[in-house]
Amino acid sequence: MTKEEIIKYLKDVIELESEKIMTETLYEELATEKEEWIHKSHYKAIKRKSNISLVYMIYTALKIFGISFIFWLVAGLFIDKISNLLLSIIAFILMVVSLFIAPIIVPVYSEIKEIRMLKKEFEKNKQKEIDLKKQSKNAIYIVNVNQNKLKDVYKHLNDELDRIYSCGVIYAKYQTLEACTAFLEYLESGRCDRLEGPYGAYNKFDTESYRKQSISNLQGIKMRLDIIISNQNRLEIIAMKMSESIEDMKKDIKNICATTKNIETISLEIAENTKISAWSSTVLATQVADYQSEAIRQTNKI
Repeated sequence: MTKEEIIKYLKDVIELESEKIMTETLYEELATEKEEWIHKSHYKAIKRKSNISLVYMIYTALKIFGISFIFWLVAGLFIDKISNLLLSIIAFILMVVSLFIAPIIVPVYSEIKEIRMLKKEFEKNKQKEIDLKKQSKNAIYIVNVNQNKLKDVYKHLNDELDRIYSCGVIYAKYQTLEACTAFLEYLESGRCDRLEGPYGAYNKFDTESYRKQSISNLQGIKMRLDIIISNQNRLEIIAMKMSESIEDMKKDIKNICATTKNIETISLEIAENTKISAWSSTVLATQVADYQSEAIRQTNKI
């Protein structure tokens, strides 16, 4: 293959390897999202008991009675001096209320108020339980549909990579995103004009990889850009674009799952209306050139 044909070949390999990494990462992200919704689906509304005990009610009643008793004991010294009959009657009624009625009504009212509050809280939490079960069911269905899409994409990409690598342009040792990105930079920049030989891309990559820290775990995409090999600007750009695309698709499906609260049954159409599904369809519809046939054709020419 000519230098230009190798460059085109490397670009196709890089695209496939990048999409494979994105597929793996998105699948892992969806698995995490699914676990979160499964956990939410286990939420149960708990009916709490009143914190106001019988002992507390008796204590409150005795406290009110005691305070009222002391008050009216002192007030009695002045009530005897009241000559107005109406005021005396009012004072007597107030005394009866504070000594005998209030000690009963106040704790009972507190208990009723507490029970009503707990009932409302339980009803609210029960509704939350119902909503979460329905929402979780819908969200898990959406995640499952998109995970199945990603499984199809992963198989497609593996098949395409097997097919493109089988033509023997790149040695098996160098069939990675990192290596192919480096080779592309070497060839496009003119630092190398071939893959093999003492001045070829293979030898240069091995030398630079030995000297500098290699990025071998791109699958997680959580890489730190400060450890990327300094002369692989293209790899840095690819990594950033992958991270941005994954984050965008992850946020999209999170938002869709979060808005299924009021939907009774999620249709397949709704579940597939995600950026992940759209991206998956685009990848599945893409096929790289048939380099195997081209390699045979070139051999026959020779």
